[in-house]
Amino acid sequence: MIQELCEYIDVNTSLTLGTTLFADGVDSDKIDECTVITETAPGLVDGWLIDKRQIPLTLYARATTRFVARNNAYTVFNFLHGKIQVTVGPVGSGAIYICNIKCSTPYYLGLDESGRRHVFSMPIDVNVTNML
Repeated sequence: MIQELCEYIDVNTSLTLGTTLFADGVDSDKIDECTVITETAPGLVDGWLIDKRQIPLTLYARATTRFVARNNAYTVFNFLHGKIQVTVGPVGSGAIYICNIKCSTPYYLGLDESGRRHVFSMPIDVNVTNML
């Protein structure tokens, strides 16, 4: 699901998958400006409706200037927040998902471990139904 969501962001924003947008990780020593969407917490599932679930994701946007990192985080926020019944996917021959998406506004975390890149974070809550 995370790969499909990142492709959806890639197609509809100025961020580019594999260059400025990454699904679930990036080499922190090589890329200064990046936006990473990762899975960091378990989501809720419904015992009766097994194809429905919550997928909590976290966005991290970093850059050597605070406002570039902030702008990249807000690019994703402005695009995703409030999307209802959005079709996402498939990647290759994978599943198609129907998603309801909500986000909190991005917030500043400070400088990263190198002390030279500013980082913004944002929680993304995706409620998903598998559609094959």
